Amino acid sequence: MRLGRLALVLWSTTLVQTTPLGNPPKIDGEHNLTSRDLPTGTVRWTLHKTCYQQGLAEGGDELRDAVIKSVNAAKDRSKLAVDTLNVWRDKCHSVFGNDRLKPEEQRVKKACQLLLGDSKYTLLGKTAWKDKIDIVKVWLEAASKIDGPKGQTNNEFENSKEWQDLAAQDDHWLNFIIYCAPDLGERNHPSRPGQKLPYDNGQLRLIREPDLSALVKMNKEYEAKAFEDSEGKFTAAITELSKATGDDETENSGTHIPKGDRKKIPCSITIHPHMLRQTRDREFNIKGEDDIKAAIKMDKPKKEDKFTPIDKVVGLTETIHHEFFHTPGLGRMTDGPLGPGLGNSEAYDWKNIVKNKDPTMPEYFMFLALLVDLTNKDIVVNEDGSLMDKSAPASAS
Repeated sequence: MRLGRLALVLWSTTLVQTTPLGNPPKIDGEHNLTSRDLPTGTVRWTLHKTCYQQGLAEGGDELRDAVIKSVNAAKDRSKLAVDTLNVWRDKCHSVFGNDRLKPEEQRVKKACQLLLGDSKYTLLGKTAWKDKIDIVKVWLEAASKIDGPKGQTNNEFENSKEWQDLAAQDDHWLNFIIYCAPDLGERNHPSRPGQKLPYDNGQLRLIREPDLSALVKMNKEYEAKAFEDSEGKFTAAITELSKATGDDETENSGTHIPKGDRKKIPCSITIHPHMLRQTRDREFNIKGEDDIKAAIKMDKPKKEDKFTPIDKVVGLTETIHHEFFHTPGLGRMTDGPLGPGLGNSEAYDWKNIVKNKDPTMPEYFMFLALLVDLTNKDIVVNEDGSLMDKSAPASAS
């Protein structure tokens, strides 16, 4: 889940899914993430009608194209991160303890320190840089191979035969569908005659505690075109995973795998319409060059500042990239950290990610890939989140 703010303030953070499916990737004593936790097979995706159907999609074809471009940009950034980490695999270790480095090596050293170095959370205890990078790469490579959108050729997407054929398979719950607005209805309460409950048309389940549902809150804001939060914060994206037992909100004891026909229900990622309106107001520019330029010009953040310049770069592509790793096909990661005494207040934003270096959370992978991307553009990311463009010509003194 990801939070956004009003259009003039483009910061965004992430929150935990309120009812995640099953357990997150295995934790063995420390935050140990291994390739064992990655499901086999290709993850596939498509669009819901709220992203493309006339009368439902706010922005029409431009909205459809922006979401597809954002998914592809997140995939490309994952691939770039894998290719770059292959190069850094040896350099990360060799540059440490060496102060006589070329500018390029210094940037690599800084990047390695920020998100791949030692911290209270490590991938495999005190293992070498190569082992750490090899494991992180597995997850980013899987993200780079997401296949879709299915049904794009005839603009049918979730109604296409291609997607419907996938829906007949028992591993369809590993795939995902992107919604550009909540798709909720109403159903009768099973035990209280005359009372209605919200019904999630995507996940085919009753929402028994609507007051606690981020999806219900998003839908209210969508219909009212107003925000419940006085500061204008809103849930920018929510990932819902197929429940093990349908309308029964309790988990299927001992397993995260859905039962019966629920295996044929894909995961859903719902993007808040206001997040998409912000993107539309910027002429559906999902590349972020303007945000990067603005972030470079920002003053260095103060110690007490929660948000930093690099947080300003986070937009639709980064939000979708984050949500990738909530999906069951990419690990069912939760917004932790899961360490003793830590809640989800430290799960989001650059300062927390660079402090904890917790590689079991979606936000970590999103920022790691963004860090690699910026470093490859000769933009230095500092520990405090400020940015410096090393490719720009020096100003005249």
